[in-house]
Amino acid sequence: MKKRKETKKDQKLSAQEIDALLCRYDPGKLKTPASRLKAVQQDGIALRYVPEALRTKELCLIALQNNVLALKYVPDKIKNYPQAQEIYLPAVKQNFRALKYLPESLITTELCMAAVKQNGINLQFIPEKQKTLKLCRAAVKQNGLALKYAPKKIKELPELRELYVQHHIKRALEYLDKEGSDPLDTFSFGDFLGSFNDVLDEVFNRNHAGE
Repeated sequence: MKKRKETKKDQKLSAQEIDALLCRYDPGKLKTPASRLKAVQQDGIALRYVPEALRTKELCLIALQNNVLALKYVPDKIKNYPQAQEIYLPAVKQNFRALKYLPESLITTELCMAAVKQNGINLQFIPEKQKTLKLCRAAVKQNGLALKYAPKKIKELPELRELYVQHHIKRALEYLDKEGSDPLDTFSFGDFLGSFNDVLDEVFNRNHAGE
């Protein structure tokens, strides 16, 4: 088999991968400030291989700018710095998983809303005390399946159940449209929604029985 000619792009990526591997398997390579800076500039996750005592505010901020999930390896005392907190909202908008690496004291309503607007299912990662009606409404509106993670007293509200039903009706209509079928060809649209609503009520009751 003829070997593919390596391009300059390949060579560049290979060099970065080699550096990353050196950091992972030989943390001794990170003895100097310059080497630690280079590592987190290439991949913020390299912060995990830096001894915690050497994870300075400046180093952590650079790591976060490179990879928001480096937040997992940022010491709590640095997470409280105002400069770090400025990064959290863009970080959660980029990757909701960043939220679970924050202390509850730093999880604001704005961060929670950004997470559920990205995907309502992210409601499962929100602290219980932050699950307000407004937040749950936004989550279920984005994705009806998020209702599963709402507090019981909110889950039982007719408004939330209606959003849950609307989500599934929308998905059913999208499926019918994709398959080339039209519910109007066989019976009235009102009949379609009415019968589908009954089915979803039954599905809802089964999914949330015993909660």
